[in-house]
Amino acid sequence: MLCRKTYLFVTLLLLSFLQACGSDSGRSKTPVSDYENYHDLHLSSLTLSINGETVELMPSFTSERGGPYRIDVDETVTSITLQPVAMEEESVITISRKGILYEDGEPVKDSNGNFQMSSYGDETILASGETDTKSIYEGDNLIAVRVFSADKSSTFVYTIMVRRPSTEAKLTDLLVRDLAYSGTNTSQYYLTLDPAYDPDVTEYSASAGYTSCTVGALVRTPDRNTQVTVNGARLSNLSIRPVDLNVGANTLEIVSTPEVGAGIQTYTIEITRAAGTEAEVAADANLAALTVDGGELTQPFNCLTRNYAALVNNGTASVTVTASPAAPGATMRIGDPIYNSSTGALVGVTEDEELVAGQAVSIDLEVGVDSKVIQVVSEDESAGRLYLINFNRLQTNRVYAENAAELQAALENAQPNDEIVLTGVIYEGGSIAFGESGETASFYSTASGTEDKPIYLRNAVSGYKPLITGEGSSTFVLGGDYWRLSNVEFDGGRDTLVLDGANHNTMTGLIVRNAEERGVHIRNGSSYNILQRSIIRDTGSLPRVGYEDYIEGLVVGTASEEWMSAPNGDSDKQDDFNIIAGNVFGQGIRGEAIDIKAGTTGTRVVHNAFFAEGTTALAEGGSFVLAQGNDIEIAYNRFVNESGSGLDTVVTLNKVDREWVGDSWGEDSKTYQNIADFTGGDMTFVNSTDVINAWVGDNRRVDDLDVEYAGLGIDSTFTTPILRIRLGSDNDLCLAESISAGANSGFLTSQTCSDDASQSWQLESDDNGFVYISSAGDNERILQPQVLSYINQLATTPVLSAPRGAGNTASGNVYRWQVLYSQTGVMLANKGYSGTVVLEASDEVDGIALMQSFSGADGQTLVIEDF
Repeated sequence: MLCRKTYLFVTLLLLSFLQACGSDSGRSKTPVSDYENYHDLHLSSLTLSINGETVELMPSFTSERGGPYRIDVDETVTSITLQPVAMEEESVITISRKGILYEDGEPVKDSNGNFQMSSYGDETILASGETDTKSIYEGDNLIAVRVFSADKSSTFVYTIMVRRPSTEAKLTDLLVRDLAYSGTNTSQYYLTLDPAYDPDVTEYSASAGYTSCTVGALVRTPDRNTQVTVNGARLSNLSIRPVDLNVGANTLEIVSTPEVGAGIQTYTIEITRAAGTEAEVAADANLAALTVDGGELTQPFNCLTRNYAALVNNGTASVTVTASPAAPGATMRIGDPIYNSSTGALVGVTEDEELVAGQAVSIDLEVGVDSKVIQVVSEDESAGRLYLINFNRLQTNRVYAENAAELQAALENAQPNDEIVLTGVIYEGGSIAFGESGETASFYSTASGTEDKPIYLRNAVSGYKPLITGEGSSTFVLGGDYWRLSNVEFDGGRDTLVLDGANHNTMTGLIVRNAEERGVHIRNGSSYNILQRSIIRDTGSLPRVGYEDYIEGLVVGTASEEWMSAPNGDSDKQDDFNIIAGNVFGQGIRGEAIDIKAGTTGTRVVHNAFFAEGTTALAEGGSFVLAQGNDIEIAYNRFVNESGSGLDTVVTLNKVDREWVGDSWGEDSKTYQNIADFTGGDMTFVNSTDVINAWVGDNRRVDDLDVEYAGLGIDSTFTTPILRIRLGSDNDLCLAESISAGANSGFLTSQTCSDDASQSWQLESDDNGFVYISSAGDNERILQPQVLSYINQLATTPVLSAPRGAGNTASGNVYRWQVLYSQTGVMLANKGYSGTVVLEASDEVDGIALMQSFSGADGQTLVIEDF
């Protein structure tokens, strides 16, 4: 049995020999102290080259990682050479192809036309340091490098995916499915093409019966990146695209476009649908057309598709429905659905009215889901069909943007409660002048939402972030209030993402990268904004002459030279109470990760992870964070410098000395509960250059070296704050531990807020911004689900205050929490299930808190305040 597990080196030392990756037959099972049977099956190096030039693996090769690795080559590359070097010279190495078998450069097929597959194709045996050249074909080439012990008793596998773009557009197979046929005779599933399908033949004909009102085109593409459309609609490999047929002649045009090259292949199929007999027409209860005016069907109408969903914007209170039967003598009625009480199946219609062919019927909608049914009865009353439409009147007004022009139009014309949905892949903007300053941006908006009706900008497909890229002073400038930006990638520009006089905005799940100067800039009177669960990386690639230090990851505030009080300034200095939470900073940030300017108040930098790889000595103070504002909180973060970059300080505090800066800045910061990993190197946790007061405490290093502070004003008597967790800003209920006398654990309940110790909590920093929530009265008790594997028992799994488990095992994840911020409070997401499950408090006294899926319910939004 082959095993692809990759073990940490320390695990290998503890086990002393690799057993899990080989068969036990014929092996000596000696005690672990018998090192003679230990085999190091790793490679010390793996070099790949094309035409004598070394190519880099992605990610970079490491001995302990089996892969998969990836190499992308251009379409002209036909072979690649591998040179593996084993840790043990006597190891036996094989290199083979995994996937489609090839003979004489052509894929091998079986009698049914399917590609033959193998895990050991074109296998070569070689010694350590020898080379082997493998042919590279268009598409995916999966290569396996297996390292065997000399006795073949165990093995370790490295896999490399070499991707050569496909230039082929000829379809491997093309079928037309008769979607009306529901019998068991497989020979009748598909229409008969004339001639039989041949990849080199592009024109076909076929016939369909009257009852076959819908057919489905089905293709097998030569490569996963081949793009196919049927009558202009996208069709994926081995999926079916329904197409309605009119009586008489119909044309299916199938266009196949290769990954690269101009070899587009177009196939046409002329399908003749027969006219119905008198009996067939009289028994026809299908619809021929269905439209919704004021809403949008989420899938195209087909005569054989019975269930539909229609999205309706919040501002639309009614829609009209128009339908036509396939047979002129059929009758239609529309009304509310009737469901079988036992099975839930749709069985009829009630509260109905006549629906006349081609005439619109108006339907009033409340916010939420409202269902209607169209009942079609055939002329001879022998057949009936029920078509269900689930209308969903949204909480927002959706505006879809597929390209850059549509996006900019949506941004400029945005209204409160608009939800801009990015349905495209890349939005590449130009350089648009805006405002009075002469600045330019690729995309901008000065529109504002309201507290109750914010404006949304988000991705269309879960898990995919569309890319907004551009040039000019900034890629994206937001000058409005109450926006919610989520799951979008911003790229390029001098400054990539800028908030300019923008307030109460929440940005979640963003990627910000490849800034010529700064990644994110919150400036000119931008307050109460939240940036969370985002990635900021690769900044300062091309700063202007004279601005070589404008290379930070994120800047909060406006340089004092630009304040209105400065000789030539015109900017608002007050960028206050912004929250930077749960983000990842790095790699490739050439300056400070965060620069908090003088003039700002109340900035919170919490629960973030910082990585110094790529940071240069230009980072001011040699620090991750430069803090010059007042009342800054820097807590629950992790700072990592494993690369030996120019950073030697976590936080630098200093003042700004300008004659027009009258107030004292850089004061009253709190730096606590942070973790630093400098791999044993020298570092200063906080360097206070000239401030009067800076509170520090409960910071630590993972290497257990002493935490050092330097400079003026350091007050190390500070301790982690004791907190109260309230059920909303205006709620008089707070979370409390309810523990009986003599017990060491109890339920988390809702109680009237008081100064009782049972309502006092502390957050303790763990790794990468996660926290433990401990009882301030007994730090050994922490909040945790009662059932560790609670994901299938959400509604019945209470939250406990109980002693923490031993060690940081897999189940130990559920002891940790992620704090998610909103404009009204926070949510406590459980680490055990990747933030999809949150703590939900009861709105009744003595009610027990439960684990629940994120829904936005009132009990899920909490307010954390000083006790």
